[in-house]
Formats: sequence, C-alpha cells, structure tokens
Amino acid sequence: MRGVMRTLSAELLAAQRSGSALPYLQVTVADRIGGVRRLAFQRLYTGSEPDGYHAAAMPADGSLLRARVASDRVHYQRVTSPGPSSNYSSWTDLEAAGNADVALCSEGSSVLLFFTDSTAKKVRLRESGDSGATLGAAVQLVDAGATIGWLAADVKSNGDALLLYSAGATVYRLKRSGGTWGSPAAWTNSVAAVTGLATPVQGCRSVSLGAMRYLATASPASINWSSTPASRVAGPSVATILARTNHRSHILHLASCIPTTDMHLII
Repeated sequence: MRGVMRTLSAELLAAQRSGSALPYLQVTVADRIGGVRRLAFQRLYTGSEPDGYHAAAMPADGSLLRARVASDRVHYQRVTSPGPSSNYSSWTDLEAAGNADVALCSEGSSVLLFFTDSTAKKVRLRESGDSGATLGAAVQLVDAGATIGWLAADVKSNGDALLLYSAGATVYRLKRSGGTWGSPAAWTNSVAAVTGLATPVQGCRSVSLGAMRYLATASPASINWSSTPASRVAGPSVATILARTNHRSHILHLASCIPTTDMHLII
C-alpha cells in the first residue's frame, strides 16, 4: 500500500532547493506548572528576630499584620502598605504570653488575635474592628487545664469564627456563632503528637465555616480533620499564607499573582 503523497508549498520547495538552507527551531518556554503560572518570590525583609511562634494576616485595607511570641511576650506589628521599602522591624509589645503558638485571622476590617496566657493553659483573644489599627482588651476564651501547643483560627464576614488549639496530643475546636463562643469540642481521632495546626480555606475571602478544611498536622503522619465543602466561594481576595520553616521571621512577596489576588508568604 502506497503512502499518501503530500504536496509542498512553493515557499518550501524554494527553501529545499536553496544552497544556504538552515534548520529552524522555535522553542517556547512558559513559567507554568500544569498550565498554572508559577508564582515568583521576592525577598522584602530578613529579620533579626529570634526564632519563635508567629502568625500573619491581611485585612481588607491591604495592611500586613504579624504577631509573634518571644521571651514570654506577645508582640504585634501592622504595616499599612507592605512593599520593598516598608519597615518590618518595628514591633509593639502587647502583654505576657506563654511559650505557645499565636494565631491571626481577618475578614473585611475585622481582625482576631489569639494567644495563650503566661501559663500557656488559657487562650486569650484581642479583637479589632479597624483592620488591626487598634486592638481591644484581651478576653479569656478557654482554660484548657493543660499546656497548649498550637493555635489556628479563621473568621467569616458575619463574625462567626473558628479556633483550633492543641493540648498535648488532643485537638480541640471552639466556634463563635451569633457573637457567642460555644464550648470546646475535642477531636475524636487520636495522634501520637500534634506538630502544627492550620485552617486552609476553600475558595476566597468570603467563606463560611462549612467551607473550611480543618487540618491537624500530626506525628507520625498528617491527618485531615475536615468537613468536605459543598462548593467554593468565588471572588477577589487578599490572602496571607503562613509557613513555619524553622520559625524564622522572613518576608517574601509573591511578585506574580493569581488574577485579582495578591498573596504574601511569611516564613
């Protein structure tokens, strides 16, 4: 069976007969992974702060909020317009705190800062309604009766909030609904040790508690404590991602971003 004969165009025939023909190769390089643009990092700050627990959030006004625990004190920072020339070294010493984790979350102009008292057995909350410009007096939310290790939190637009905390190898959740905090509920699963807590959110800023995935990172394995979301909430947002890498307080800015979304990474 004979193959199909293909006719060359006049231009290709001329190139074929040319004595100075050169091979032509076109290569296109796309900085994407699986069709998604790979985000590029730019270092904005290398801190001299000691290693320790820390958290970050970005309210609706675009300011960058950070909190850290050092020398049994909780320190707080607000950078109104974070950028390469901003000052990331100025901190406000708020009050005594335990040698335990700290959590920050925001929604709109609402900001919640969670930390432990000096015994590291009680969770305290300082709240702001002006994008973190001012913080209210601390209130006690829970007395765990045992040393608390890790905290994570998130809040939605109507003020409902979720706090996760670990005491020993047990993870607890505490919810605020309609302005009232409920009672702690223990996770029914058991782990050898809890080495971190986080509340990744499905979709963007405006997310209900039912659309959150509760994640307990445990030893020897990572375990998901989750209620699978029925749907994602679409829309623009400003998100802050906190990564604990040896607890160092360095700031990296994602120069390339998902459309309509500015993202920052604090490590």
